[in-house]
Amino acid sequence: MTFGRRAELGAAGELNLARQIVLDQKNATCTFKIACPCEVDLDTIRTEGDLLACVLRLQQQPWIKREHLAFFVRTVARYKGFNLRLPLPPHYGRRN
Repeated sequence: MTFGRRAELGAAGELNLARQIVLDQKNATCTFKIACPCEVDLDTIRTEGDLLACVLRLQQQPWIKREHLAFFVRTVARYKGFNLRLPLPPHYGRRN
């Protein structure tokens, strides 16, 4: 994903992604509610390498976009406490 595209998403785009990709902390799952529901068991993701392997599997789905994968990685990394040092969209940290 290019930085320009991330900037275009903005807060509304991130909110829309949060509706499509739902993290359930109680059950340790992340559900994609896009074309066909897909649930990822977060207990299977123990390392950054496991997260990468999951992303490589998910990217094979025809309905998934780069925005979905980027949001998934940011969300799961934050949940798992991984320090991936990913660039955040420009609107993060900005106060209105």
